[in-house]
Amino acid sequence: MLCTLIKNLDFCNGVIEHDLIVRQIPLNRLHQENRSCRDQPYPVGEPDGTIRKVPIIPESLKIRWLQLLHDSPAGAHLGAEKTLDKLRISAYWVQMAHDVSEYCKTCTKCQQHKLNECPPVPLMNMPVGGVWHTLGMDILQLPDSKRGNKYLLFLQDKYSKWIEAYPMKDQKAETVVSKLIDIFSRFGFPKVVHSDQGPNFESAMMKNVLEAFRVKKTRTTSYHPQGNGLVERTNRTIIQMLGTYVDRHHDCEDGLQMLLYAYHMFRHAATGVSPYLLMFGRKARPLPIYNLQSEFHMLPHDYVNECLERTARLTRFVAAHIAKAQSHQKKSLRYVSKRKRLAALGRFSSVEGTKAR
Repeated sequence: MLCTLIKNLDFCNGVIEHDLIVRQIPLNRLHQENRSCRDQPYPVGEPDGTIRKVPIIPESLKIRWLQLLHDSPAGAHLGAEKTLDKLRISAYWVQMAHDVSEYCKTCTKCQQHKLNECPPVPLMNMPVGGVWHTLGMDILQLPDSKRGNKYLLFLQDKYSKWIEAYPMKDQKAETVVSKLIDIFSRFGFPKVVHSDQGPNFESAMMKNVLEAFRVKKTRTTSYHPQGNGLVERTNRTIIQMLGTYVDRHHDCEDGLQMLLYAYHMFRHAATGVSPYLLMFGRKARPLPIYNLQSEFHMLPHDYVNECLERTARLTRFVAAHIAKAQSHQKKSLRYVSKRKRLAALGRFSSVEGTKAR
């Protein structure tokens, strides 16, 4: 589906075929010239200090490039910082961060599906042992799909932030257990699975299966979903992504895997790297529009050695980044308050409707 989308966009082919001005721009220069929407500098490139070749995008193509990386299923209508991260690996222009921020602020779909939040409660950190050590689990209810699926089994690795999501026709314990076995057969068995106290998660079948696989089952306290905070927060992101997709395509199940692809490719704020890189220890093979450099092939033993070295570097980088992110979140929560954003004079704004009492 995405390949068809890219082929149908003439400007994408034009950028690739006509070879616009391409320069080798160090990532630290990009960070110096582009600021995030919070006016803070980004970290200097990827952890390995990669230097990329990116095309200089002319003024006439900026909006269409933003539409591809923000509005399409591969962009998933994510926020300004994640959109900028994706844009940085494929393009460059002056004041790119400012343009991305303004584009996301004025996106109609984002305004409709991302409402203001109430102040959260103080944070408590839950330590995790590493990749695929602790999984958060939940079930979302979805609009009926053409295939008759009404629910979505949702699992997230709390270290790498990798997501697995499976549509289901019901949420019976045997259905959930069947999906879990499918996931474990591909990724291995975690140490801990954390969920709420839903009857399907607390069933005897679930208990027996997890005990057989030596997986510890933990649970949140009653009526306190914040005990599974990472999954609950990611649920909201997935619902927003599905909402923006359904408005155009009517069946969220059709675009689910492409939306998850978009989520896995973006740098996560808590870890500083993408879930894909942290999960597999390597970067994903990019789409044709991003692949501006020739591929480099390695011998198997050289590849293994490089993966081990990269994993060690990533572990140190992520540990430092998580500690910094947790400190920043706690500091922000001390001063957070419920505020209403005032629309700028002369600018249209979306207003959430309320029922008359």
